[in-house]
Amino acid sequence: GFLPEGGTFVTLVNSQSGDFSVVVETLVGSCGANDGCRHQPADAVRPQTVYFRPQGLLAGNRTLRAWRTTAQSWFERLPDIVLLEGGLFALTIAPDTITTITTTSGQSKAGSGDDDVKHPSTALALRPVEDHGVLQSEEGTMGRSRFPLPYSESFDTYSEGAIPRFIADQGGAFEVHKSGPSGVLRQMVPTRSIEWLYNWGGWNRRYPVFTTVGDPDWRDYAVEVQGRLLAPGDSASGGPQFVALCGRMLTFAAFADDVPAGYCLNVTQSSWDLSIGMGAVKLANGTMGGFFVSDWQSLRLEFQGSRIVAYLNGETLAHVVDTQFPAGQVGLASGRHHAEFDNLHVSELEAASRRRPFDGEALISDVQLTAVLTKYSTHACPTNPVRVPLRRDFDGFLGATFRVTSAKQVKELGRFVATGNSQLHNVSLIDGGTWTVVASAAIDPAAGPELDGFAWTAVAPVTLVPGRQYFLVSFERSGGDYFYDWTVSGDLSSAVDSLSPVWAGKDANSHSWQVVTDQLQTPHMYGPVNVWFAKEEPAIIQQHLQRDQQRREEPLHRSSAWLAPLFGSAVLVLLQSV
Repeated sequence: GFLPEGGTFVTLVNSQSGDFSVVVETLVGSCGANDGCRHQPADAVRPQTVYFRPQGLLAGNRTLRAWRTTAQSWFERLPDIVLLEGGLFALTIAPDTITTITTTSGQSKAGSGDDDVKHPSTALALRPVEDHGVLQSEEGTMGRSRFPLPYSESFDTYSEGAIPRFIADQGGAFEVHKSGPSGVLRQMVPTRSIEWLYNWGGWNRRYPVFTTVGDPDWRDYAVEVQGRLLAPGDSASGGPQFVALCGRMLTFAAFADDVPAGYCLNVTQSSWDLSIGMGAVKLANGTMGGFFVSDWQSLRLEFQGSRIVAYLNGETLAHVVDTQFPAGQVGLASGRHHAEFDNLHVSELEAASRRRPFDGEALISDVQLTAVLTKYSTHACPTNPVRVPLRRDFDGFLGATFRVTSAKQVKELGRFVATGNSQLHNVSLIDGGTWTVVASAAIDPAAGPELDGFAWTAVAPVTLVPGRQYFLVSFERSGGDYFYDWTVSGDLSSAVDSLSPVWAGKDANSHSWQVVTDQLQTPHMYGPVNVWFAKEEPAIIQQHLQRDQQRREEPLHRSSAWLAPLFGSAVLVLLQSV
């Protein structure tokens, strides 16, 4: 029902025990996709006290526990509520809150370990068990944790028609089919169905049928499955029948003309392709001698940093480099026809890292090109991870500003290689104290990125001064290669105490650098661009530092002609050739 001064409530009842919970909300602003929260007569604008009287099965002198969520504090335990004379209880509710009153016990805020919660927690901690990867519960408190690897599913322990644990259909219907004691996962829908999603004539008329499993944070892993077709002929959605194994499936815009984000190995009776979005963009493809319908085919994908390898029946089909999708779930797919899958297995691979002829570390590593963006003001559920936007609409310098906490020697400069990058890019490291370029390199993405996704170029060694501000930037041209927007994040070197996105126009001078300020808690940058720090003994670094100080150029004149002395004629010629 509605509250008298704005807000709603709903009561949930256990008819066996008489336990109940009342959820009261007085949210203001936008609720999800709605313009406003649709309260009658209007949204709450001030605190209001309301009275509830449990009746019938719900009546009785019991302890009522209360929890509250606001923009500042989520799932906060409130003092227990005492019943008034006549079985009433009163609740004072402020605007823009969600309050729960319940007769049940055992709740706690996940991961909080609150001592004021006297009863034992009934939250679940997840752990893998040895048989087919099922997660079982233990007493404890569960925070946010990654879906554990390795994960395996044989489909043998389910009954006919069951939906396997953790499998989430996005189109079609995937169910267990039994053949004696063994089970397989069968796609059951051979025709176009009435689905919960809609699309204006886009991809789902051709490739609508897929299911997902796993964690959107899975990054470096191998996945394999057996798949087969059950009858000859074309798919009801057009084209030949196929089975597909997908990985790094991150998001799916169900209400837009889009394809699932990720990589898929698609196999027909006579051909294969390794594609983005189940055939939307082919990264590699080929033909083969063919196989009989009902023959099992073994599909495997390996993801390690920017490297993707596809296998069929133990034979390597393709080895490609692509950085578009850095993480995501596993998917199984087919056309609109019957198909079967069995023995799904996912295992973790060694995290992608640079293997250099010298020791050291990067300014930023384990680059994250995704983020979960949740805004309380929209009262929406946490979103799926979203990709950092790709851009090529800017003329000028983009990157980050940072400081080091100890003297560090720079050996290389790098720029992340976005899919399709082919042009030379000048990356420069600028001393913000003297406004001189202390290192500069032409980065060639055509040579291909290393496992970490960066293309690197060596520079004359230079030692950075602790506490001094440096600017690491790449020169970009509108309409040129793509770069990632400023919300790129990652693991910061322990020798760096800050990292903030920065940009300046193509005619930049020392006054024109703009640092992006935001409320995000982790380091961010444009590009991304990178520095490789050498690992050297402190005495050696100090010698380099003294030498560099002696060679340091005079500060630049702060003029509109700042670009020319900053980069010099040789670099200007390079930029004009980009």
